[in-house]
Amino acid sequence: MRNLILKYKTQIKNFSSLSILNFSNFIFSFITFPYIVRVIGVEKFGLINFAAAFVAYFGLITDYGFSWSATQLISLNRNEKIELDKNYSTVISIKVLLIILSTILLSIIIFSIDFFRSDFQLYYLSFLFVIGVTLFPNWFFQGIEKMGYIATITIIFRVLSVIAIFVFITQPSDYLLLVGINGFTTLIIGLFAMVFIQWKFKIKFIIPNLKEVKVYLNYSWDYFITNIGISFYTNTNTFILGLFASNNIVGYWAAADKIRNAITMVYSTFNQTLFPYLTKLLNDNIKEALRKVKKIIRYGGVLTLVFSFIIFLFSEEICLLILGSSYQNSILILQIICWLPFLIYLSNIFGIQLMLNLGFKRAFAKIIIVAAVYNLIFSFILVPIYFAIGTAIAVTITEVFVTLATYVFLKKKSYLV
Repeated sequence: MRNLILKYKTQIKNFSSLSILNFSNFIFSFITFPYIVRVIGVEKFGLINFAAAFVAYFGLITDYGFSWSATQLISLNRNEKIELDKNYSTVISIKVLLIILSTILLSIIIFSIDFFRSDFQLYYLSFLFVIGVTLFPNWFFQGIEKMGYIATITIIFRVLSVIAIFVFITQPSDYLLLVGINGFTTLIIGLFAMVFIQWKFKIKFIIPNLKEVKVYLNYSWDYFITNIGISFYTNTNTFILGLFASNNIVGYWAAADKIRNAITMVYSTFNQTLFPYLTKLLNDNIKEALRKVKKIIRYGGVLTLVFSFIIFLFSEEICLLILGSSYQNSILILQIICWLPFLIYLSNIFGIQLMLNLGFKRAFAKIIIVAAVYNLIFSFILVPIYFAIGTAIAVTITEVFVTLATYVFLKKKSYLV
């Protein structure tokens, strides 16, 4: 046992750190979420989530797939100080430029369309969250496998935001203040993390030349396309629903999806820790990596399937306990999407952990794009008729397709037998 602990010391530390972070986020959500949905009300809650879904498209632009590609680059060059400086500086520079571009595009849309202009404050405050997430160098911490710093930095500021929510959010009209608290908190965390990295790891900022920028953009292109595809069967569902349904119905969907997302968060720690580890292990010893992945698929798959089944059985009790009696319409939605934690666990292992790390990023991108097209078709057929129920069915069918497609691809390539 002692030798096993020593062998995986770094991974255990990273897993523990991210477990603390995700558990803290889970606790913070568990404390604030029931309070928010009751105080803000289903209509304002739906409006907030529609705005979040809209600005999330700009988050795709500002991330540009670096959450995966930059993690890989940092992981492979973690012991080369000059390469670390160059990787960090180039990625941050590109992200800042993309933030400026996104701000301009957002402003053009808001002030050109009455639908958005009427709530322009909400969209700008929501965009603060996008900027904060973009600036937060999560990919750097993951790449060097020093995720403990993420936990420390994030938890401190999240505690302050939780206190602020309970003190200042007391009625539905405070919904803008709620979005502002979350947005400014995320922005401060991102800026603090950047300063911390340059201080702790002595990262020297180097202004990249145009050639380096092009290289990084080209390298991350397939990841960017993949992110867009994933967004079309995750984030877009809320946006499409908001086009056909009232804020109340969007609120019922968003509330159930928040519960589903909290469940997924339970094992996201493991996925975050696994990615940089597999990047290096697949590069060094592919047979050993595949042997370990098969065990992860077997045990993790059974566990998440059982967990999803439990959520299905107790969906009514969960919704009433967390959301309250005014969210009765969220129960059936949760019963449909409760299978997503199981499906997403498998598709993450097949697609992100294996296909991306094995170099099949273009094939994975194609699968995701096809899934996105299917999801759009399903959504525009089902949502106008069944509203939130149609959204739940569309996203579940799409996730089934992604899981099966990535599995079949790996099996044909003889990586899974």
